[in-house]
Amino acid sequence: MSINSFIDNESGIKGYSYNSHNKDNDQANTIIKLWVEANREEVLSDLHHFPALIFRNFPISSPDLFEDFVRLLNFKPYSDYTDLPKESNSSGVYKSTPYPNHKPILFHNESAHMPSWPQYQFFHCLKVAEKGGATPIVDCRKVLNELPAKLVDKFTIKKLAYVRTFKDYLDVSWQSFFMTSDKDEASKRCIEQGYNFKWLDNGELQISTISPGTITHPITQENVFFNQVQLHHVSFLDTKTRDSMEEMFGSDMMPRNVFYGDGSVICDSDMNLVKQAFDKYAVRFKWRRNDILMLDNMLTAHGRDPFEGDRKISVIMANMVKKNDFLS
Repeated sequence: MSINSFIDNESGIKGYSYNSHNKDNDQANTIIKLWVEANREEVLSDLHHFPALIFRNFPISSPDLFEDFVRLLNFKPYSDYTDLPKESNSSGVYKSTPYPNHKPILFHNESAHMPSWPQYQFFHCLKVAEKGGATPIVDCRKVLNELPAKLVDKFTIKKLAYVRTFKDYLDVSWQSFFMTSDKDEASKRCIEQGYNFKWLDNGELQISTISPGTITHPITQENVFFNQVQLHHVSFLDTKTRDSMEEMFGSDMMPRNVFYGDGSVICDSDMNLVKQAFDKYAVRFKWRRNDILMLDNMLTAHGRDPFEGDRKISVIMANMVKKNDFLS
């Protein structure tokens, strides 16, 4: 019974593999605990060198065991996230984004448009898709260094303005997002969380916020491309969907949109450069059942490839940091 390190040939990601045919869970838990205590600092160091880490063949087969493992690594799962559905009977484990299987989820740093975000993020594969369904990742240091200096300056100096108009039939409702059905209470929570907001005549709520486009990593002190610009910019909608939504809602009332922080439009050509940088440095690995993927959310962006069949990935956000600490 041992835990050995390896490098995934396809992605270059470092991994740790638990090797044993022993079915004794108590003995396995003891081995894992001793290994984590002896190697925790190495794991953190590796995470700042590699874009992500894989834990493979560990006897972790449920959301509860997943959360126990994250806590064993000395991370604090976040239990008040409102943008993802929770796993049942779990305090800090969430289901992955409910999004049509045939469409990709584009690259993003988790919660980069929110008042706080997780420094670390964990994914646990409970069921592998029959086809596709990879979780592509990309080192955001490389993305920033690939982009033209003038474009990086725009993202850094102007920052980003995210605008969200809650539409029940297209996205999470404002009631779910703010965990209240009372408009006055929702307004209060907008103020507390630093959102600009307005109630529309049709009862919908629109919020906006200024967030960084790049950050300096608090540990490595490296400059990083850090945002959710791909998820929010209208250029990443297919042409038919974009035309239809702009006709229905107008550019000011799209469910999600993003601008430079001074309100100016981020042109499609700028976004094309961002896409090219993401695509150039993206890596993928093949999920195996019970794999755990760990990443530093402030160094690495992630997405999701289209897939066929059933796919089940659980998610934990850990060690929250506040956006205002990164706005100058």
